[in-house]
Amino acid sequence: MLPQLTRRSTYPTVISRRVTMENTALSSNLQRSMAITPGVVKKRVLPLLTAERFCSNAHVLGVLFCLFVNVSIGVSQTCVVLLVLYWLAFALTNPKDIQISHEAKSVLTPMFVWLFIAYLAALIGIKPLHALQEIMSTTTYIVMPLAVYSMLTAHRNSRSVIIFKTFSYVFALVLGQLLASAHTIGSELAGHELRPRPPGPVTESGQLVLIVPLVVALLYLGAAQSRGKRSVAVLLCAVFAATSSYLLAVWPEFFTLQSKMVPGIAVGAALVLLIAAVAVLLYFSVRRLMRSPANMCRLNLWTLFYSAAFGIFIGTLIVNLKRGPWIGVAAALFFLGIMASRRIALWTVVVSICVIAFIGPVRDRFAHTADHFAIEGGRLEMWEIGIELAQRYPLGLGPDNASVMRELDPSLPTLHRHMHNNLINVAVETGWLGMMVFAWWMLALISFGPRVWRSAKSSSDRQTRWAAMLVLGMSSAVLGWQVAGMVEYNFGDGEVRMIAFFYTGVMLALSRKPTQNLNV
Repeated sequence: MLPQLTRRSTYPTVISRRVTMENTALSSNLQRSMAITPGVVKKRVLPLLTAERFCSNAHVLGVLFCLFVNVSIGVSQTCVVLLVLYWLAFALTNPKDIQISHEAKSVLTPMFVWLFIAYLAALIGIKPLHALQEIMSTTTYIVMPLAVYSMLTAHRNSRSVIIFKTFSYVFALVLGQLLASAHTIGSELAGHELRPRPPGPVTESGQLVLIVPLVVALLYLGAAQSRGKRSVAVLLCAVFAATSSYLLAVWPEFFTLQSKMVPGIAVGAALVLLIAAVAVLLYFSVRRLMRSPANMCRLNLWTLFYSAAFGIFIGTLIVNLKRGPWIGVAAALFFLGIMASRRIALWTVVVSICVIAFIGPVRDRFAHTADHFAIEGGRLEMWEIGIELAQRYPLGLGPDNASVMRELDPSLPTLHRHMHNNLINVAVETGWLGMMVFAWWMLALISFGPRVWRSAKSSSDRQTRWAAMLVLGMSSAVLGWQVAGMVEYNFGDGEVRMIAFFYTGVMLALSRKPTQNLNV
């Protein structure tokens, strides 16, 4: 019995050895399959870095970024990081394809000069490690225009392809902002804030400063294509109906809001009647346009969609009650109108006056501006401290170190960690030289659009005019961004800044001349 038991006792050992050998062989095969060899890199990785694959894959990341930047900061930042890393890999494997046009250099030069100055300020300022960490994070955004420029121009894309891709980015931006507006309406109807929560009113208003002028540029193209007063009237009716409906949906007290201009009449009640009248007018106008297929083709559904979106965005700006973005949007649209169509400038002035005159909360916000700025711990006090810090530290404190102002004045609110002014905050953190280069950079961006538009508005090529108008809309948006930045440090708001840097890359790509043989 003992030998028999001994033989049986060896069975588990044999099985264990066999399993061990099989696991070892499986592990070896797995390691060989996962090994990064030159052959694997050449077969699987390098095809992803060709110009064609880079443009197509990066375009998907660009669309996802535009869709989520108004909804989720985490998703949008992930898209930016992946896009920048992808571009770096593409640039390293295709160095001969990195060519920058003369027009692009006029904008990129001050941007990278400012970045260099910011790194110097971080090294010689206070809290160098913290400042270096902040400026390294900012570098990702600074490189973003190059990545966007490359993904639009690397595969010898024609101007029509670049315009089409730009339209897809604008649509994604608008759709994402509409989702954020839908969240606001849903929260109001539910009686509590729904989750997940999009960016707050300050960030949302800052993003709208950049989105609204570009939408108006698209509406300008649509109205110019329709070439009919009735079509333009339909667009205006759609804007008015969307704005009024949004206000009534998210602002219940708007029904009983009294107007000092017309005593005894509730603004909300009057708007209900106006919306009904506009709806009837819109119905009969569209019905008459449908009798002529040519007119209806000119006034397409895309234009109506952007008209309604524009109206909702104006309503969102009103409800958020942020004065800086109001002034920024008005300045951007007025600038766009002066450059392209005086009617846009006229309508901007008329609508601004009507909103201030008939909507009490808006009027009250402007009426108490001086009091709000002069209170203890208010903006005037922060600006005075910022100028004092810039004089004490002419080379700058280093990026993200402006919060030292609370050491000079503990009465400032805890949440105030910056100067509520772009130029003053940049001067405090990067010094006077950094502020001057920053101003050069912003002026280069703002003047870029008018320069492109003046050279293309009389062109017989429709695509050239469209590209120039899109560039002008983005330059106008940058102007509005900086005008709003006179009372807010929106350059430090990542969700807002990312859109501006994305615009920069698109502007440079749209301005590229068709005759230029560029592989970027």
